[in-house]
Amino acid sequence: MIRTVFLLLVLGMGTLASPENRLLTFEVMDRLQEVLLPLYNQLEPSMVEGITEVKRNVTQLIFALEAKVIEEKAIHLQQAIDQEIEIQEYVRTHHVDEECAPLVQELIDDDMDVAGFGFSNCIVTRVADGLQKEIDAMYAAGLWPEYRWFNSSLLEVFDGGNIFSEPDVLLTRLDEKQASLEEEAVLDFLPDLVENIEILEKRLSSIETAYVQCLQVNLLTLNMAFEIIKLQITQVCY
Repeated sequence: MIRTVFLLLVLGMGTLASPENRLLTFEVMDRLQEVLLPLYNQLEPSMVEGITEVKRNVTQLIFALEAKVIEEKAIHLQQAIDQEIEIQEYVRTHHVDEECAPLVQELIDDDMDVAGFGFSNCIVTRVADGLQKEIDAMYAAGLWPEYRWFNSSLLEVFDGGNIFSEPDVLLTRLDEKQASLEEEAVLDFLPDLVENIEILEKRLSSIETAYVQCLQVNLLTLNMAFEIIKLQITQVCY
């Protein structure tokens, strides 16, 4: 009704310019409300469900990595403490000069402190930093193409357009948008995301391997330090 009245006014008043453009302006809004929005809304549940499932899987993978990291740290911490108990027993069963004994104990404490720093450093450099680098790398490589969907808002058709002077341009954009939404491949990125989960899982496995290696090197270093203390006990303090 509004458009009919508008058209009559336009036809009856020669001073109004571009009556066709004004009618196309209404057409733009009609297309958005009656065609594009329902179509977009129809696809949204599948898109949301698919992406949510993928993100849930990613969260579970990261949780599993963190659980494994904590488990491995507990194991290696126990081994470090076992080494400390062993060196303390070594000191107890060997005659150590009274003046040297406090220095030996200080060396043991210092070595344990260094090992403690090493354990924390393994988590930061191998896990926390490594995980962030892998996630950033996957985004940079375009392995999370769900953002193609998030960036495909219906409103982007208005970018740089003018609904009054160039409604035909907007209608062309709406045609293109409608065609893309009607394509059977519009949600084809979802299987890609599942495949990318497998890629991430392998990368997280590499992070775990690097972390365990870091812990092992830390334990080996502690053991070497304690062996030096044993040598000092037998050669200097005995």
